[in-house]
Amino acid sequence: MLRSLLLFLLVLLFVQSDPVLKKLQDRFNSIDNFTADFQFNSPTTNINGKIFYKKHNKFVINSDTRKIVSDASSLWNYDIKGKRVIISDISKEPSSFSIEKYLFDLPQNCKVSSFKDKSGKSYLVLVPKIEEDFKKITIETSKDFFRKIELTDINGQTHIIEFNNIKTDVNIKEEIFTFVPPKGIRIIDLR
Repeated sequence: MLRSLLLFLLVLLFVQSDPVLKKLQDRFNSIDNFTADFQFNSPTTNINGKIFYKKHNKFVINSDTRKIVSDASSLWNYDIKGKRVIISDISKEPSSFSIEKYLFDLPQNCKVSSFKDKSGKSYLVLVPKIEEDFKKITIETSKDFFRKIELTDINGQTHIIEFNNIKTDVNIKEEIFTFVPPKGIRIIDLR
């Protein structure tokens, strides 16, 4: 038992010792919220939009075809063209977008490394130690904040989300994290 505890502490110290991870975590902890334009690209999907993010997994993601809202407990996934919203419990929704997950939870279960490219950009690389639903996550940073997250899934396909026009600690009203369904849409509540 003592050996296991020591091993756990050594792993925890190693994870926390990566300078890029530490800077990202410190920067994220220093803010309350952020907004950004985003571009998401995967083999089957290309989406542009705007994200409003508040700590503890409150967010709104707006695009031309979809609006996704989280109040940290429920997730509303509104398909604008399909005129329907699916409501689910965020803790049971593996695909929900969580910055905290990428910066604080995943590194504990991953081999963590970082590097700088020739232009001076810093990157954080997370490779799972045990089987996960991804092979690798690479986070590009700028001014100690994430700018791009590239996920390689278990099938080897790459999914990239890039953030631009990032603004931190802006005035975001709490009510935007509650979805009010428009009249005439189909509501599917899975909670």
